[in-house]
Amino acid sequence: EQWASKAISSIKSQYPWIVGLDLDVENSWGSALTTDYIYELFKQAKDQGFFTSMAPQTTSLDPTVNVFTLNGGGANGYFAFVTGSNIDTWDLISPQLYNNTFAGGDSTDSAIKYANSLINESTINYTGSLKGESWEGGLVNGKLSIKIPIKKLVLGFPASTCACSDGCADNQGASGNTCSSTSGGSYYKTSSEIQTIYNSLNKSIRGFMTWSIGWDWNQGPSNTYKFGKDISSILGL
Repeated sequence: EQWASKAISSIKSQYPWIVGLDLDVENSWGSALTTDYIYELFKQAKDQGFFTSMAPQTTSLDPTVNVFTLNGGGANGYFAFVTGSNIDTWDLISPQLYNNTFAGGDSTDSAIKYANSLINESTINYTGSLKGESWEGGLVNGKLSIKIPIKKLVLGFPASTCACSDGCADNQGASGNTCSSTSGGSYYKTSSEIQTIYNSLNKSIRGFMTWSIGWDWNQGPSNTYKFGKDISSILGL
């Protein structure tokens, strides 16, 4: 608590223009103690009026996986961050559907099923072997219970067919490169597919995010920021 309080005070004094904090979760790392430090930081940030968001890789937020890994791996490593009353700590939760075929793979149905598994209450047995504030705070009747309000849920999709790891020969999708069918290209969703996902969730989802604005900018002179423009149209902005 002292560490988090000092960190928030430092942010406020050095960067008074910052209004929010984002946790970008790539798989898992650290220990139960590490997660407590991070969770405490965001809990205090929220209490002090910061806008808080989190971008978990889907392997760290998967209600269908009954495995917990904090050191390496990644299966449900940060699941407890958004379970039980812990959900109140976050304004937005943006799963990275461009990183995992479970939710971002070859069909719109997988993304819809994934979103519904987060929106509708799911529970996972808790072994008790992982101790710490973030885990204990997520317990409901001895289980980890997840139920993300749809108004907090943002789904992340690749901005272009090349906007995933190893999707293209270079790192910014220059013309002439061939996308890998087993990487970024297979996760890409057209605007009509994203519209279908949006409609299937009763147009109640908070929005969409992308990897990344750089990829979206570099889609050619006639398609600059195409993803952003398409999403704006879908959301009626």
